[in-house]
Amino acid sequence: MLLVIAIVGTTVAPWQLFFQQSYVVDKRITPRFIRYGRLDLWIGIGLVMIGAVAMMAFCAAIYTGQPEFGNFADAGAISVGLEKYVGKFPAILFALALLDACIIGACAVSLSTAYAVSDVLSLRHSLHRKPTDAKGFYIFYCGLIALSAALVLTPGTPLGLLTNAVQTLAMDETYIVGILVGGTMLGLVMAAIGWLVQRGRGEAAEGPIDRSQKISWRMPPLSELTPARLTTLNQTWMIVLRGYLAIAGGLVLVRIVQLAAGGDAS
Repeated sequence: MLLVIAIVGTTVAPWQLFFQQSYVVDKRITPRFIRYGRLDLWIGIGLVMIGAVAMMAFCAAIYTGQPEFGNFADAGAISVGLEKYVGKFPAILFALALLDACIIGACAVSLSTAYAVSDVLSLRHSLHRKPTDAKGFYIFYCGLIALSAALVLTPGTPLGLLTNAVQTLAMDETYIVGILVGGTMLGLVMAAIGWLVQRGRGEAAEGPIDRSQKISWRMPPLSELTPARLTTLNQTWMIVLRGYLAIAGGLVLVRIVQLAAGGDAS
């Protein structure tokens, strides 16, 4: 169960949604290139999945029956184990792949956060702009990269603890199942209530979209967009989403504190 939660947590992450929509807009591509953007996305997903499955497979094969099995410390320990049981060359290859993934991850996650925060605060945010023309955006972007580098380079930083806390929370399986079932039931109940309220008020759905001029569609500046008209159902789901994020964030913080203090993992 913890393995499933960890895989889902590293694959379906909220920051990826911010990054996906923001970088597509920032590329300034026209509708004719959307299909190529989707193909680019699927190729990336395939390569990442191949790498993830390969890493889980060779770690299982190498560490089964060894003292390191089930005692994950951090990614650096995997490289050390590879050198110990397989050889120096595979360990070097893993370290290089890990370095590449770290650089890409640090840039992508930081850029996603900078996009999201700048969007909320109505700041200019685009890699096409000069730093002097989008100061807030670049401050968030570069500041997060610098903070991440400082944590990694600071001796004694519990990187393994941070990884486990964010991805799996080291929770008991019963606790995880309870959260999943409870959250699902709450979502279904809130969706039913929203649907009934919307139907009672007679809120009509939006009409069909005219796609005849699709080839000439462009993303207008955010300042020119009219505020979205949210239906009761939309508002209900937004409340559910915000509540879930608040609860999940609180659980993560509580679990990090418990793990750091050496509390019971259950």
